[in-house]
Amino acid sequence: MGEATAGRSYPLEPSPEGMRSMGQAALELLIRFVGDLPASPAVDLDGVEEVVAALRAGPPETGRPFPEILEDVRRGAAKAFKTTGPG
Repeated sequence: MGEATAGRSYPLEPSPEGMRSMGQAALELLIRFVGDLPASPAVDLDGVEEVVAALRAGPPETGRPFPEILEDVRRGAAKAFKTTGPG
């Protein structure tokens, strides 16, 4: 980091540690999701309208913690037709 930017905080530019933490959280979500596929239903559309409405909503006025955003992703991914199961 150069002298001109030393000590400044850029909320849209996480630190390397912050990026690693977010990447690890996303990877853990993906690993759990794929690992749970064999036991998940082939179709789960219960409550899909609520999930779709939340995902289609405009961006919030303020930022949100990354875990909340990942939870939105998890909820959206769970409401689908899954063709990866055994039957």
